[in-house]
Amino acid sequence: MLILIPICWLRTFKYIAYLSLFANISIIFALIVIMVYSASNMAHHPEVHKDLNYFHFSELPLFFGVAVFNFEGNGLVLNL
Repeated sequence: MLILIPICWLRTFKYIAYLSLFANISIIFALIVIMVYSASNMAHHPEVHKDLNYFHFSELPLFFGVAVFNFEGNGLVLNL
């Protein structure tokens, strides 16, 4: 509540745009770190991922639901 009340008093959201830019850059950086770590882990431990199934068609709706839930807040709330 202490964070939201001052945001509601803002007349324009141009000052929050810098925070949104930082958040987007942080998300991209985190995704890159996760992909690099996963690739290096797969290269160093091939026995772990040998029997993994990477894609289940029945879990595709769950994937899109989680992805939309995770990425909708940053792009939608600040634009409102």
